[in-house]
Amino acid sequence: MTFIPSVLTKVDNNNSFSGTIASGDNFPGAYTLITGYNSIQVNISSTLDSAPSGIQVIFSINGTTASQTFYDTYLNTTTFNKVYPIQANYFKIIYTNSTGATATVRITTMLQTDGCNPDTNNSINTFDNNSESLYDAFGKLRVTNPYTLLDIHYPQQVSGPSDNFLNNSLQLCTASNGSITITYGSAKAVISVPAFANNYFVVQSRIYCSYQPGKSLLFKASGIIQSASNSSSYISRIGYFENVATSISASSVPVVNNGMYFECNAGVMNLCISNNGTELYKIPQTSWNIDRMNGNGSSGLNLDFTKTQLFIIDMEWLGVGRIRFGFYAYGKIVYCHQITNINVLTAPYTLTANLPICYSIHYKGTGTGPGTMTQICSTVISEGGYNPIGRPFSVTSGTTTTISTNTPLIALRGGGNNYYHQNIVPNDINVICSVSNDFILLKVLIYQAPYSPGEITWTDVNSTYSVAQYATSITSFTTNNSIVAYQTYFSGKGVISYSDLSSVFSDQILHITSNITGVSDILVITASVVSGGSSTVYSSINWKEIY
Repeated sequence: MTFIPSVLTKVDNNNSFSGTIASGDNFPGAYTLITGYNSIQVNISSTLDSAPSGIQVIFSINGTTASQTFYDTYLNTTTFNKVYPIQANYFKIIYTNSTGATATVRITTMLQTDGCNPDTNNSINTFDNNSESLYDAFGKLRVTNPYTLLDIHYPQQVSGPSDNFLNNSLQLCTASNGSITITYGSAKAVISVPAFANNYFVVQSRIYCSYQPGKSLLFKASGIIQSASNSSSYISRIGYFENVATSISASSVPVVNNGMYFECNAGVMNLCISNNGTELYKIPQTSWNIDRMNGNGSSGLNLDFTKTQLFIIDMEWLGVGRIRFGFYAYGKIVYCHQITNINVLTAPYTLTANLPICYSIHYKGTGTGPGTMTQICSTVISEGGYNPIGRPFSVTSGTTTTISTNTPLIALRGGGNNYYHQNIVPNDINVICSVSNDFILLKVLIYQAPYSPGEITWTDVNSTYSVAQYATSITSFTTNNSIVAYQTYFSGKGVISYSDLSSVFSDQILHITSNITGVSDILVITASVVSGGSSTVYSSINWKEIY
């Protein structure tokens, strides 16, 4: 049996030193190739303090020009032992002595790998498939039973939601002034907002995820939140939040109604929580209580928010539970701030934890543009499984008129006083034909808001308990802008056709959802005579409403 240690180390002689350093002089280390390792451990002892910020750990892409530098100060009354995550292909150390006297200095630098970042050229022996198979790509033990509630990503397409592609996942909203451009491709969307008054762009998921108490809710999103230039003129946000309560209006910065999000405001990174249109928390990067991600925290990470980052929020909501913000780095979550809410609140910190994924960028009304942000990929996960709770409902069509081609039988949508982005998931439909030998084509059509199949008078399913409305008559009916979600044939009087819709509508595939202003999609069941004479078709639909 071969024993593979969890951490392998190697002394880097180029950046280790033992001897004396004159007053104000330094030890200049040499660039070392560090491919295959994922961290550097530096141990320093000296008879004198270092110069202020006299410890420099310098990373380089090419081994010649510095690309990133970490600064620390050594005090001779303390023990300096710090681990720096590797940021590039090469690194070196420069240690500068304080002025006034010669110091005796010992520097020991270790290159380390824990097997998570092996390189096939020099670290293949650190990779053990027997142990690696126990963990997923994010380093989580594969017994946690994560359940995906929603994910949004871009395949390799050129055009996107502006051409109604992927529109079930995204609802895009723009202000009327300004020529906003979206560039799709390479698995991302780059959004550019010109510097016009009240100009903004919002990307918000149509689905509001249904939180389940007792399960940790995990939000992950990747993208670029801050423009490389002109950032002082814009506010951009990435998070688990709804951008407005009921509608988008031409205001300089549309309010965040509820949720948790990362915000770049005029170049300053903040962590925010909003409740009913009021910012309950707004924590700038200089006040993050775990790691400020500026190179001086415990992780050593110095994040550049003009480059792609993988943003993390997790919560034990229950109205008053803990929220943690962080970033994925080196295969694990590195948290930067947590809010415990202990002895602070008198009410929940958000009105609900049933929220969408949202990216947004807003022009602040001063300065030049354009401002850009990049959306790449995002997901919401229920950790530890998922067992959604809701109510079942059913309606029937009654006796319809004689059917011909695409005759509507029943329409269903979210609506009425109770409706607010709840998820409506159809289960099955039942139909019967009045004539023995007629052959009927049945279709289930989806019209995504703001589209409609015609003129409809809606009736509440149950004004007390249900969030749905239905109709059995549609005038000026059209199939334009509809999606055929399901179709099947049936025939014969007395033969009931039962259709299970679980493969079409489920917690993870398709719901009756709504757009950002709360206008619901519409489901319509239609029947067409394929062969035979005049027929009357009866139908019913059953669904569940998840809260």
